[in-house]
Amino acid sequence: MTGEYIEPSKSQKWTVYCKLKCPNCDKIKYLLEGEDVVFYYCDNWLNEDRLGFLEWINELSETNIKSFPIIFKYGKYLTYKEVFEQFNF
Repeated sequence: MTGEYIEPSKSQKWTVYCKLKCPNCDKIKYLLEGEDVVFYYCDNWLNEDRLGFLEWINELSETNIKSFPIIFKYGKYLTYKEVFEQFNF
């Protein structure tokens, strides 16, 4: 199913997979405002094939993701907490 999803960019500083009506996604959008970032809203992917998307993103991140947003920096997965620590929050 990888062809259906958009992989995180290794040349883009930040790639964020988020959902609509997600408070933590709104916080990360605010935090990364003005940064080199691309946001992908995953609601359609989750509605069409939740299990397929989660398997794909877990393989990419090399972890078992349980919440949104899902954040990559230059293609490497970072936890929500790690991102905030980089900005000294």
